Amino acid sequence: MKPLFFTLFFLLSISQPIFADDIAKNDDSDSFTLSPIDVLGESHSSDLLEAIPTVSKLQSKELLKKNRNSLGETLKNEVGVNSTQFGPAASRPVIRGLGGERIKILQNGIGSLDASGTSQDHAVPINPLSADSIEIVRGPITLLYGSSAIGGVVNIVNSKIQRQYTPGFLGNFDLKRESVNQANNIAANLNYGINNFAFHLDGNYVHAENTETPVGEILNSEMEQSSLSFGTTYFLSHRNYFGLSYSHFQNTYGVVAEPDVDINLKQQRVDLLAHFHIPGFFKAVQIKSAQTFYKHTEMEDGQTGTIFENSGNETRIELIQKNKGILSGTLGVQTQKINLSALGDEAFLPTTDQVSAALFAFEEIKLNHWKLNAGLRGELTDLSSDDMNFFSQSQENNFSTLSAAFGSLFSISNTLSTSLNVSLNERAPTYQELYAQGAHLAVGIYEQGDINLNKENSQSIEWSLRYKNKENSARLNVFNQDFQNYIGLNPTGTFDDTDESSIAGDSPEDFEIFNYVSQKARIQGVELEFTHKLSSNLNTRFTFDYLHGKNRETNDPLPRISPLRIGTSFEYEKNSFLTSLEWQNVFRQTHTASNETNTPSYNLINGSVNYNILLKSKNLLKLYWQVNNIGDVKAFNHVSVIKRKSPLPGRNLIFGARLIF
Repeated sequence: MKPLFFTLFFLLSISQPIFADDIAKNDDSDSFTLSPIDVLGESHSSDLLEAIPTVSKLQSKELLKKNRNSLGETLKNEVGVNSTQFGPAASRPVIRGLGGERIKILQNGIGSLDASGTSQDHAVPINPLSADSIEIVRGPITLLYGSSAIGGVVNIVNSKIQRQYTPGFLGNFDLKRESVNQANNIAANLNYGINNFAFHLDGNYVHAENTETPVGEILNSEMEQSSLSFGTTYFLSHRNYFGLSYSHFQNTYGVVAEPDVDINLKQQRVDLLAHFHIPGFFKAVQIKSAQTFYKHTEMEDGQTGTIFENSGNETRIELIQKNKGILSGTLGVQTQKINLSALGDEAFLPTTDQVSAALFAFEEIKLNHWKLNAGLRGELTDLSSDDMNFFSQSQENNFSTLSAAFGSLFSISNTLSTSLNVSLNERAPTYQELYAQGAHLAVGIYEQGDINLNKENSQSIEWSLRYKNKENSARLNVFNQDFQNYIGLNPTGTFDDTDESSIAGDSPEDFEIFNYVSQKARIQGVELEFTHKLSSNLNTRFTFDYLHGKNRETNDPLPRISPLRIGTSFEYEKNSFLTSLEWQNVFRQTHTASNETNTPSYNLINGSVNYNILLKSKNLLKLYWQVNNIGDVKAFNHVSVIKRKSPLPGRNLIFGARLIF
């Protein structure tokens, strides 16, 4: 760490304090006056009072403060969002009780194309520290990104392919240190524009030991992660451009549920983006495509156990309409091709090919105080497997799905608006839900798919009330989602002879059999977010979310439903100084499924201090200190399937620096 302190000492010696007005161009942090949301498109507003869908965005100082080494841990305290928390490396977001493949994770509007949706122990191959912003979107517009996005869309926005030409150098350099796991994080992001070309280079390196908790360290939670990306964009004009980028991501981490199992994950990804203005009814055509090569190897006691490989392509072509007075919209086609193989004695999924093609349309109309929109998506999906290790004959399943959504927003006044969203959704079963057959060691269960599953369908409705003036912002969401054919993973009460002793269930090594079954289900919830300016320098924020899920056939609770959460924070900012204190109360969860235990309540207090310094070179240095879980409170996340093996981290001292140039 000595080079870090020598570097900071040198930077401070040539620096001077900076006032808040001087950094406004670098730090847009108002969560209710968002910069454009990438997945909403160029013709749809993201402002609190004008956006029909429910949107939120982490950027600038908020993203820097909440950034962790996995996507789920970065987003888990956002309103309506939790995480699978399968250790610090493998954590995927859960939105309104829905996770896995029901949450679409995108990079710059195109799918992440990994294996994280198939199992909680599979990490998302993204380091949030390399993101410019992270968007969370619910509502009708999620139909544009896939029938599986019924829970929402999480979009990681970065500048690998740039959409605006800026001459000269821009970039940032990050250093970060955490005490709870002795983690060191180094990252850099560089952009250079010259002669209508924009070049990009970024990379990061993270090394962390086992995570400490108030009840001892989490065994096998260490990780080593690295990434490298570069891209080039050529601008024919400010409206016409195309670009290519290449990314390599690697993560070696321990599987918390199995002390002797590690995963070595690698992904290579090539992205293409082209945007051209055209004459006629449509004003522009946009093409996005990503080709990925994903592989992760599960090692047990240093020996190769199972190898997952996933190569895929996702391509989107969007035609963007000219704004004809009150009307705007997007028409497009999306294709996806994935080949998944799981090889090894402990593989629980067969080799599978998945091909899908979709047409989608989205229209929005503005009528005085009203704004109306509608989305429609038709999708064909083909899944096939001829893996004779699992089946006696080739298997093929074909699905056609049709989803529709409608939204409305009424501006009651200049400071108050209300919206209503209704959607009818159909989702094809995943290859895991259809074809899984075997012991899933990382989770400790025997998974059994059903090749006769029908497509999942649901109806959802959401009402929202928004308020915003110079000193206050508020958003209240109430939602209900009914599933007529919810595909769940349920226990059978019987055991598999995993240890091959000829007697099922005679040892802890024999796993309980869980079946994928269709059932009727309902998820309901309430979300509230309120901010208030107490003075010119002091702001406060209050958050609340409540979720209830049940099996409508048995009236039993659905598993792993996030308990009621309340949060309060205070933020004081003056000149170059910013400090905050936040408290979160997570209630006891007693509404549990048959195979679950209650989870006790807990209170967490976090604090942070930020100091901005303008260097003589006119570059900006951000220094920040954080203390998370100040009271070193013992806490468990009910959403995690291994909550007892993976408690929340204990007291964590974080020191970081970001140089912006």
